[in-house]
Amino acid sequence: MQTTSYQADPVLSGVIEIIQKTLKDRDEEVELEPHMSLTADLDLDSLTVVEIFLDLEDRFVIKLNDVDIQSAVTIADIKRIVSSKQSGN
Repeated sequence: MQTTSYQADPVLSGVIEIIQKTLKDRDEEVELEPHMSLTADLDLDSLTVVEIFLDLEDRFVIKLNDVDIQSAVTIADIKRIVSSKQSGN
């Protein structure tokens, strides 16, 4: 379930929406928070994380690389990476 306060941040909102869709496809529902670990808290394997990053590329029209994927430990990390790519870094 997406928290209303995240809707003010379109990047975080989009990241959470994509992760929620992934979890829903696995019949899981979790209240997502930016500090949550992709592996420890959400139990996502590396293939699932890559699939999330592919969805992020499509949604935000950006290019992400292996270093980006490997540096994403939390939802907040993903938000930071996507924001950085949008600003051209």
